[in-house]
Amino acid sequence: MNRGPNGLQFRRLGASTSRLFAVVVVALLLTGSVVATADSASAIDAHSQETGSDSAFVVALEDDGDATVTVAVTFDLTDEADQAAFRSLEENETERSELESRTERRLRSVVAGVADETDREMAIEEAGVSFETDEGTDRGIVSVSATWRGFAATEDGRLTVAEPFTSGFTAEQAVVLELPDGYALAESTPEPSERADGQVSWDATTSLDGFEAVIAPSDGTNDGDSQPGFGLGAAVIAIAGGAWVHCRR
Repeated sequence: MNRGPNGLQFRRLGASTSRLFAVVVVALLLTGSVVATADSASAIDAHSQETGSDSAFVVALEDDGDATVTVAVTFDLTDEADQAAFRSLEENETERSELESRTERRLRSVVAGVADETDREMAIEEAGVSFETDEGTDRGIVSVSATWRGFAATEDGRLTVAEPFTSGFTAEQAVVLELPDGYALAESTPEPSERADGQVSWDATTSLDGFEAVIAPSDGTNDGDSQPGFGLGAAVIAIAGGAWVHCRR
């Protein structure tokens, strides 16, 4: 058993659950109320890199400021170990339940700190795990999602996303922001790596220090180059391959 500085304990749940949860934890390592040392962050990140996993942190915004946050991880189904890990997690109800519970607990800790920092009401609800197989690329996609109430600040019809990114979002993975219908990106620091119909994304190498994205009602035209929609799973695969296209589910 390994114990990090936050008291987070990794017990052996099977390779698939440990691998995916490691990526989820990396996605949620924040300074402030949820503190992780450089050593612990590096250790977790090395664990996910060792398995060769591709991942993305996806935020699907609603016009009231709520969001569905998802950590999506791909498995190479042509690799025997990857395929076994994907199938094990897909078929093992106990491991899925443990992953959901751990993710929800971690998110609740993050939300408590962010709510205190911003003096806004927030809550985490409906954590769940879903599975998708892309036969065209022989990839399996595991998505761990939850509803984050009050994710974005709202004022005069505009949405502002800053937290949790300004508190030290440290995951070395793609960040995708899905916009509500009828909205477009008005301002952003830093500039997104790519824009498509209904979404903007920042690649894994982008520093999110000082992050802020302002989303406003659009005039009916697309913000950036329009691209056809094709689902979360395909988007994660495209992101991992550097295509950087992602549209609303």
